[in-house]
Amino acid sequence: MPQSTPVTEPVTQQSGDLNRASVTFAIPLSSERPSLLTAHALDPQPAATGLPSPLFTSRHVPEDQVGAAKEAIRQAGLMMEQMKVVREASQAAYDASSALQTNVQKSCELGARFADLEQKQIQLNLDLELAKENLQKAKDDAAEK
Repeated sequence: MPQSTPVTEPVTQQSGDLNRASVTFAIPLSSERPSLLTAHALDPQPAATGLPSPLFTSRHVPEDQVGAAKEAIRQAGLMMEQMKVVREASQAAYDASSALQTNVQKSCELGARFADLEQKQIQLNLDLELAKENLQKAKDDAAEK
């Protein structure tokens, strides 16, 4: 299975204070997804419960709004760069698919043209054989007279 570049996902937690918010960024540890991706993914003791290791780790950013906003903007920029890569790969796949479709269509057209030319060659060979036979009959008739 191809590995992909990890993507971070922001998670905002509201506290009781309306002027403060804590922003946590979940950083993927792996691109593989466990079968149980629920609240257990952030379980602090996954080995003790027998569950797979967590998919994301939590990292707290500065508690002040300016620092949290700067970190959120930085993370959004990283995600945007990764989306650009995904879009470019998608465009390349679309272009390759279009080129393949064009090649298949051209191949079908050439195959049909080849079949037509084969039929014409067969007909011309039959006409040539008939002309040879008629020529031989005419020679034979001329030799008898």
